[in-house]
Amino acid sequence: MTKQQDIGIIGSISISVMAQWKMALHATSKPLRGGDAAGSSGSGGPTIHGIVLGHREKSTTTTTSATDDSKASLVVTDVVPVCRETPTKPMVDMALRLVEAHLMHKQQQQQSQLKEETKIIGWYTNSSIRNNVGDDINEDEEDDDALPNASACRILSSMAESSSCDADDHHGPFVLLSMSNSKLSTFMMNEKNNNATSSQMVICNAFQWDTKSRSLAKRNNVLVVNTTDGGHKQLRLPTEVVFDFVDHMNDCDFVDSKWIENN
Repeated sequence: MTKQQDIGIIGSISISVMAQWKMALHATSKPLRGGDAAGSSGSGGPTIHGIVLGHREKSTTTTTSATDDSKASLVVTDVVPVCRETPTKPMVDMALRLVEAHLMHKQQQQQSQLKEETKIIGWYTNSSIRNNVGDDINEDEEDDDALPNASACRILSSMAESSSCDADDHHGPFVLLSMSNSKLSTFMMNEKNNNATSSQMVICNAFQWDTKSRSLAKRNNVLVVNTTDGGHKQLRLPTEVVFDFVDHMNDCDFVDSKWIENN
Protein backbone atom coordinates (compact mmCIF):
# COMPACT_ATOMS: atom_id res chain seq x y z
CA MET A 1 0.00 0.00 0.00
CA THR A 2 1.33 3.42 -0.90
CA LYS A 3 1.66 6.30 1.50
CA GLN A 4 -1.15 8.84 1.41
CA GLN A 5 1.16 11.80 0.76
CA ASP A 6 2.60 10.13 -2.35
CA ILE A 7 -0.72 10.26 -4.22
CA GLY A 8 -1.52 13.95 -4.35
CA ILE A 9 -4.73 13.49 -6.36
CA ILE A 10 -7.68 14.14 -4.09
CA GLY A 11 -8.16 15.75 -0.71
CA SER A 12 -11.33 14.92 1.20
CA ILE A 13 -13.94 12.36 0.21
CA SER A 14 -17.52 13.46 0.87
CA ILE A 15 -20.24 10.79 0.95
CA SER A 16 -23.85 11.91 0.62
CA VAL A 17 -26.28 10.84 3.33
CA MET A 18 -28.41 9.10 0.72
CA ALA A 19 -25.47 7.11 -0.66
CA GLN A 20 -24.49 5.90 2.81
CA TRP A 21 -28.08 4.97 3.61
CA LYS A 22 -28.37 2.90 0.44
CA MET A 23 -25.18 1.01 1.29
CA ALA A 24 -26.43 0.37 4.82
CA LEU A 25 -29.82 -0.86 3.63
CA HIS A 26 -28.20 -3.01 0.95
CA ALA A 27 -26.16 -4.72 3.67
CA THR A 28 -29.10 -5.23 6.04
CA SER A 29 -32.06 -5.97 3.75
CA LYS A 30 -32.85 -9.36 2.22
CA PRO A 31 -32.76 -10.24 -1.49
CA LEU A 32 -36.04 -9.90 -3.39
CA ARG A 33 -36.44 -13.68 -3.73
CA GLY A 34 -35.28 -14.33 -0.15
CA GLY A 35 -32.83 -17.02 0.86
CA ASP A 36 -29.17 -16.78 1.71
CA ALA A 37 -26.65 -15.02 -0.48
CA ALA A 38 -23.58 -16.85 -1.69
CA GLY A 39 -21.03 -14.55 -0.09
CA SER A 40 -20.57 -13.88 3.60
CA SER A 41 -19.18 -10.93 5.49
CA GLY A 42 -17.45 -10.99 8.84
CA SER A 43 -20.73 -10.17 10.59
CA GLY A 44 -22.34 -13.33 9.20
CA GLY A 45 -24.42 -11.46 6.61
CA PRO A 46 -23.92 -11.34 2.85
CA THR A 47 -20.93 -9.71 1.23
CA ILE A 48 -22.47 -6.89 -0.76
CA HIS A 49 -21.12 -5.19 -3.86
CA GLY A 50 -22.14 -2.05 -5.74
CA ILE A 51 -21.17 0.86 -7.94
CA VAL A 52 -20.12 4.26 -6.59
CA LEU A 53 -21.27 7.41 -8.44
CA GLY A 54 -20.07 10.97 -8.03
CA HIS A 55 -17.74 13.64 -9.32
CA ARG A 56 -14.48 15.36 -8.61
CA GLU A 57 -14.72 18.85 -7.20
CA LYS A 58 -11.73 21.08 -7.80
CA SER A 59 -10.66 23.40 -5.02
CA THR A 60 -11.01 27.14 -5.55
CA THR A 61 -7.91 27.65 -3.41
CA THR A 62 -4.66 28.17 -5.27
CA THR A 63 -1.98 25.73 -4.14
CA THR A 64 1.72 25.47 -4.89
CA SER A 65 2.22 21.84 -3.97
CA ALA A 66 1.11 19.03 -6.25
CA THR A 67 0.52 16.87 -3.20
CA ASP A 68 -1.54 19.40 -1.28
CA ASP A 69 -4.66 17.61 0.05
CA SER A 70 -6.72 20.78 -0.48
CA LYS A 71 -6.17 20.46 -4.23
CA ALA A 72 -9.49 18.73 -4.90
CA SER A 73 -12.17 16.65 -3.25
CA LEU A 74 -14.20 13.68 -4.38
CA VAL A 75 -17.97 13.79 -3.88
CA VAL A 76 -19.87 10.49 -3.69
CA THR A 77 -23.41 11.45 -4.61
CA ASP A 78 -25.05 8.04 -5.00
CA VAL A 79 -24.48 4.30 -5.17
CA VAL A 80 -26.03 1.52 -7.24
CA PRO A 81 -26.41 -1.89 -5.53
CA VAL A 82 -25.25 -4.82 -7.66
CA CYS A 83 -25.40 -8.01 -5.58
CA ARG A 84 -25.35 -9.73 -2.20
CA GLU A 85 -22.91 -12.41 -3.27
CA THR A 86 -19.48 -12.80 -4.84
CA PRO A 87 -19.92 -11.15 -8.25
CA THR A 88 -18.94 -12.76 -11.53
CA LYS A 89 -17.22 -10.79 -14.28
CA PRO A 90 -20.26 -10.93 -16.62
CA MET A 91 -22.44 -9.63 -13.77
CA VAL A 92 -20.09 -6.72 -13.08
CA ASP A 93 -19.63 -5.87 -16.75
CA MET A 94 -23.37 -5.85 -17.47
CA ALA A 95 -24.19 -3.78 -14.39
CA LEU A 96 -21.53 -1.21 -15.27
CA ARG A 97 -22.77 -0.95 -18.85
CA LEU A 98 -26.39 -0.47 -17.79
CA VAL A 99 -25.48 2.18 -15.22
CA GLU A 100 -23.24 4.01 -17.71
CA ALA A 101 -26.09 4.07 -20.26
CA HIS A 102 -28.52 5.29 -17.60
CA LEU A 103 -26.19 8.13 -16.60
CA MET A 104 -25.69 9.21 -20.21
CA HIS A 105 -29.45 9.24 -20.83
CA LYS A 106 -30.16 11.16 -17.64
CA GLN A 107 -27.45 13.72 -18.36
CA GLN A 108 -28.78 14.30 -21.86
CA GLN A 109 -32.21 15.02 -20.40
CA GLN A 110 -30.93 17.31 -17.63
CA GLN A 111 -27.88 18.86 -19.28
CA SER A 112 -28.80 22.45 -18.45
CA GLN A 113 -29.67 21.62 -14.83
CA LEU A 114 -26.53 19.69 -13.86
CA LYS A 115 -23.74 21.53 -12.07
CA GLU A 116 -21.41 18.52 -12.17
CA GLU A 117 -21.47 15.48 -14.44
CA THR A 118 -22.09 12.32 -12.45
CA LYS A 119 -19.70 9.49 -13.32
CA ILE A 120 -18.86 6.00 -12.16
CA ILE A 121 -16.03 6.67 -9.71
CA GLY A 122 -15.63 3.42 -7.83
CA TRP A 123 -17.00 0.34 -6.09
CA TYR A 124 -18.34 -0.44 -2.62
CA THR A 125 -18.46 -3.53 -0.47
CA ASN A 126 -18.47 -4.49 3.21
CA SER A 127 -15.63 -5.81 5.31
CA SER A 128 -15.02 -9.53 5.59
CA ILE A 129 -13.08 -10.45 8.74
CA ARG A 130 -12.02 -14.06 9.29
CA ASN A 131 -9.46 -15.97 11.28
CA ASN A 132 -6.75 -18.28 9.95
CA VAL A 133 -9.06 -21.24 9.48
CA GLY A 134 -11.69 -19.23 7.63
CA ASP A 135 -14.22 -18.80 10.41
CA ASP A 136 -15.85 -15.49 11.24
CA ILE A 137 -14.37 -13.60 14.16
CA ASN A 138 -15.62 -10.84 16.43
CA GLU A 139 -16.43 -7.49 14.80
CA ASP A 140 -14.33 -5.76 17.45
CA GLU A 141 -11.26 -7.26 15.78
CA GLU A 142 -11.88 -5.43 12.50
CA ASP A 143 -8.80 -3.71 11.13
CA ASP A 144 -9.77 -0.39 9.55
CA ASP A 145 -6.46 -0.30 7.66
CA ALA A 146 -6.88 -3.76 6.15
CA LEU A 147 -7.73 -3.94 2.47
CA PRO A 148 -11.32 -4.88 1.53
CA ASN A 149 -12.20 -8.35 0.23
CA ALA A 150 -10.26 -9.65 -2.76
CA SER A 151 -13.23 -9.55 -5.14
CA ALA A 152 -13.79 -5.82 -4.57
CA CYS A 153 -10.08 -5.07 -4.95
CA ARG A 154 -9.93 -6.94 -8.26
CA ILE A 155 -13.01 -5.14 -9.57
CA LEU A 156 -11.67 -1.70 -8.72
CA SER A 157 -8.30 -2.55 -10.22
CA SER A 158 -9.99 -3.68 -13.41
CA MET A 159 -12.11 -0.53 -13.55
CA ALA A 160 -9.05 1.69 -13.17
CA GLU A 161 -6.81 -0.24 -15.54
CA SER A 162 -9.48 -0.46 -18.25
CA SER A 163 -9.81 3.32 -18.30
CA SER A 164 -7.55 4.94 -20.86
CA CYS A 165 -7.60 8.20 -18.87
CA ASP A 166 -5.34 9.07 -15.99
CA ALA A 167 -6.61 10.28 -12.61
CA ASP A 168 -6.85 13.90 -13.73
CA ASP A 169 -9.17 13.14 -16.64
CA HIS A 170 -12.68 11.88 -17.25
CA HIS A 171 -12.87 8.68 -15.23
CA GLY A 172 -10.51 9.27 -12.34
CA PRO A 173 -9.80 8.94 -9.54
CA PHE A 174 -11.31 5.61 -8.48
CA VAL A 175 -12.24 4.82 -4.89
CA LEU A 176 -13.22 1.69 -3.02
CA LEU A 177 -15.60 2.12 -0.08
CA SER A 178 -15.65 -0.69 2.46
CA MET A 179 -18.34 -0.64 5.12
CA SER A 180 -17.17 -1.52 8.61
CA ASN A 181 -19.49 -4.15 10.13
CA SER A 182 -19.06 -2.76 13.64
CA LYS A 183 -19.74 0.82 12.51
CA LEU A 184 -22.74 -0.35 10.49
CA SER A 185 -24.18 -2.09 13.56
CA THR A 186 -23.76 1.09 15.62
CA PHE A 187 -25.26 3.19 12.83
CA MET A 188 -28.38 1.01 12.53
CA MET A 189 -28.80 0.87 16.32
CA ASN A 190 -28.59 4.66 16.54
CA GLU A 191 -31.20 4.98 13.81
CA LYS A 192 -33.47 2.53 15.60
CA ASN A 193 -33.17 4.72 18.70
CA ASN A 194 -33.82 7.87 16.62
CA ASN A 195 -30.37 9.28 17.33
CA ALA A 196 -30.28 12.54 15.36
CA THR A 197 -26.51 12.41 14.89
CA SER A 198 -26.39 8.96 13.29
CA SER A 199 -26.61 10.27 9.72
CA GLN A 200 -23.33 12.13 10.27
CA MET A 201 -21.50 8.95 11.26
CA VAL A 202 -19.05 7.63 8.68
CA ILE A 203 -19.48 3.86 8.34
CA CYS A 204 -17.10 3.37 5.40
CA ASN A 205 -13.35 3.06 5.11
CA ALA A 206 -12.16 4.66 1.87
CA PHE A 207 -9.32 3.48 -0.34
CA GLN A 208 -8.05 5.28 -3.43
CA TRP A 209 -6.53 3.59 -6.44
CA ASP A 210 -3.08 4.92 -7.29
CA THR A 211 -2.48 4.52 -11.03
CA LYS A 212 1.30 4.85 -10.69
CA SER A 213 1.88 2.11 -8.13
CA ARG A 214 -1.27 0.18 -9.16
CA SER A 215 -2.27 -0.28 -5.54
CA LEU A 216 -4.80 0.94 -3.00
CA ALA A 217 -4.09 3.57 -0.36
CA LYS A 218 -6.22 4.29 2.69
CA ARG A 219 -7.82 7.76 2.80
CA ASN A 220 -8.64 9.13 6.25
CA ASN A 221 -10.33 12.43 5.44
CA VAL A 222 -13.84 11.10 4.81
CA LEU A 223 -17.05 12.86 5.84
CA VAL A 224 -20.79 12.47 5.34
CA VAL A 225 -22.72 15.43 3.95
CA ASN A 226 -26.12 16.29 2.56
CA THR A 227 -25.10 17.23 -0.96
CA THR A 228 -28.25 19.28 -1.53
CA ASP A 229 -27.11 22.06 0.77
CA GLY A 230 -23.58 21.07 1.74
CA GLY A 231 -24.41 20.66 5.41
CA HIS A 232 -25.14 17.79 7.76
CA LYS A 233 -28.78 16.86 7.80
CA GLN A 234 -30.64 13.73 8.80
CA LEU A 235 -32.25 12.08 5.81
CA ARG A 236 -34.11 8.79 5.63
CA LEU A 237 -34.99 6.78 2.58
CA PRO A 238 -38.71 6.26 1.90
CA THR A 239 -38.19 2.50 1.98
CA GLU A 240 -36.54 -0.08 4.22
CA VAL A 241 -35.20 -2.18 1.35
CA VAL A 242 -33.11 -1.52 -1.72
CA PHE A 243 -33.08 -3.52 -4.94
CA ASP A 244 -29.86 -4.58 -6.64
CA PHE A 245 -28.91 -5.82 -10.09
CA VAL A 246 -29.49 -9.47 -9.13
CA ASP A 247 -33.01 -8.58 -7.93
CA HIS A 248 -33.55 -6.97 -11.33
CA MET A 249 -32.40 -10.13 -13.13
CA ASN A 250 -34.59 -12.33 -10.94
CA ASP A 251 -37.73 -10.25 -11.50
CA CYS A 252 -37.35 -7.75 -14.34
CA ASP A 253 -41.06 -6.89 -14.42
CA PHE A 254 -41.25 -5.92 -10.75
CA VAL A 255 -37.84 -4.32 -10.20
CA ASP A 256 -37.45 -2.92 -13.74
CA SER A 257 -34.91 -0.06 -13.58
CA LYS A 258 -35.64 0.78 -9.91
CA TRP A 259 -32.40 -0.95 -8.87
CA ILE A 260 -30.36 1.86 -10.41
CA GLU A 261 -31.84 4.77 -8.45
CA ASN A 262 -33.75 3.13 -5.56
CA ASN A 263 -35.70 6.24 -4.69
